Amino acid sequence: MGKMFVKKFYNLFMLFLVITCCLFSFVKGTIEIPKCGNLNSDYCSYDKDQKVVSYCWTSNSIYSLNKDGTRISYNNLNNDGISIIKLNETSITYSRSPSSFIYNNDLPYIAIVNYDIDFSNMEQASGYVKDNYSKYYTIYKTKSNSNKQVDLSGNSCSSNVGGLAKISNEVVLCLGSDRYTSLPSYSRDAGYYLI
Repeated sequence: MGKMFVKKFYNLFMLFLVITCCLFSFVKGTIEIPKCGNLNSDYCSYDKDQKVVSYCWTSNSIYSLNKDGTRISYNNLNNDGISIIKLNETSITYSRSPSSFIYNNDLPYIAIVNYDIDFSNMEQASGYVKDNYSKYYTIYKTKSNSNKQVDLSGNSCSSNVGGLAKISNEVVLCLGSDRYTSLPSYSRDAGYYLI
């Protein structure tokens, strides 16, 4: 009787853990940054206790918004081209180098944007980034997928077209089931990202 109770308790506990993991994985999601529509005010009403529910961009700024669409905080984009953005409540930071962020902590809050200074236009992008520890992450532009660390345990491209694999101790981008290309080495122009 005691063993039966322990087994049932264990099974229920494991089911609870699986459901909890799935729910929390789903909730994290990915941050979407659409173009701002009509905003409720022309200024930011910074209050650290306000709850951020969404983000948007206009001209060269990204805004955090509360539930009624009031701007809470913003950050101006001064970089032309690709930037990695961390959006965590009222904190909005950006960098040209993805190695600026600690991905195991920041992953749900990261977005990749391409800003064109000449046209004051921003587009969110999906892509891969590499951190200082040579780990790769997939960053998505829509909420339908969650940002995640890339599993490099696969050593072929046969079922991984468009993904990353580690072949002969080198991380590659899979172009086809038997075709791949090496990722560029880091340089100031190339960055640690691929979109």
